[in-house]
Amino acid sequence: MNKTFLSLSLVFLFFVACKVDFLPSAPGENCIHFEPLRYISYPKDLVWTLSYFDSEGKLIQLDIATKNYEAVQIAIPPEHCTALLLSCDLEKSENFEKALAEKPWGFIAPFDQEASEASTVASLVFFKLIQGASDTKAAIAYASYFNWEKLVESLEKQSDPFLLDIDLMATAIAEGSFTSKSIKKLLP
Repeated sequence: MNKTFLSLSLVFLFFVACKVDFLPSAPGENCIHFEPLRYISYPKDLVWTLSYFDSEGKLIQLDIATKNYEAVQIAIPPEHCTALLLSCDLEKSENFEKALAEKPWGFIAPFDQEASEASTVASLVFFKLIQGASDTKAAIAYASYFNWEKLVESLEKQSDPFLLDIDLMATAIAEGSFTSKSIKKLLP
């Protein structure tokens, strides 16, 4: 009986390790704290989704309305990176034009903890890279070696990073041929 109680207690503590701020994350894990209302206003007719890839390459999508737009805690294993992307769900939002006009917000964890236009575009590149792979788990392992911080620094120098060719950057990263010349504006 005592062993069962102890086992259940340990499982419970592990489960809530990143849910409550005063509890530490599991050894070696990074705990990412994402506050949606820092980037968007409380929407009445829009539905926002927070998306990221777990260490197995599975796409996780959280409807943040079900969480009352409260902060979300995500545990990321060591040697793993992922992009967190907060985007407006065009299909579920009541006001399509307003939803279409909303820019997404994101960053690459664990390298960043705050979203900016540059880190959001880097997140879009990450998503394109992983979603275009036949083996998402291997693609995430590969992406973990890419210098995302340097990409974000380069994107910060652009006047509007959202005008850049995300497909070109993702393809160059996948091919291992990414250089500063891979950062180009979309052709009109």
